[in-house]
Amino acid sequence: MKIYDLGQIPDIHNMYFIYGKGGLGKTTIAKQFPGKKFIISLDYSTNAVNKESEFGGLFFEKSDYKNIQQLIMSVIEHASEGIKGVKYDTLILDDVTRLQDLVLQNIENSSKDGRANYYKLQNWLGELSETLKTSGLNIYATAHETEISDSVMKHYTADMNEKAFIRFTAAFDIVGRIYSDNGTRMIDVDIDSGNHVKNRIDNRKKILATELMTPEKKEEL
Repeated sequence: MKIYDLGQIPDIHNMYFIYGKGGLGKTTIAKQFPGKKFIISLDYSTNAVNKESEFGGLFFEKSDYKNIQQLIMSVIEHASEGIKGVKYDTLILDDVTRLQDLVLQNIENSSKDGRANYYKLQNWLGELSETLKTSGLNIYATAHETEISDSVMKHYTADMNEKAFIRFTAAFDIVGRIYSDNGTRMIDVDIDSGNHVKNRIDNRKKILATELMTPEKKEEL
């Protein structure tokens, strides 16, 4: 427990979660984040950033998958303290859809009660989110999307178990869906759009993908 005096509550870095179809530039957005960046790639889609001098990162091998939960937590712990002598400012988790599948597979392999598997998944992703929030790092996470249409219109959410998605994104400040609008990449953060999105940083509802980290322009009086 930590108790802070009046006016002494520290700032906490914002966390961003963007989901959408492949090929829309979710990984490219990582370039906008400040300082040295460490990318944990679970789908090997790093070509957009692999030659950038401010990026470090890792790929998990198949032999790592059975220990993926412990390894992820260890990387988060060491990213701000230093990995191979480098202290990082931003951590990128790309992508959570794949991470969820690997974690669920591990849970299923170690559990005889299938009914409890998704509950365990939800709890672990909730713990992961809390660990990211208190890491002292800027956080950017990605996922693929899935459609949840009804009789009126199409809606979208991250391709994750619904309750696991809610647990994981609860601590995130922006949850957005990236999409193409006549060739322009946009991010929907409008809670009235019907998509599972939010923005508690500023008042923007639609954001140019190239301006995710650009502060909202305030109108002059």
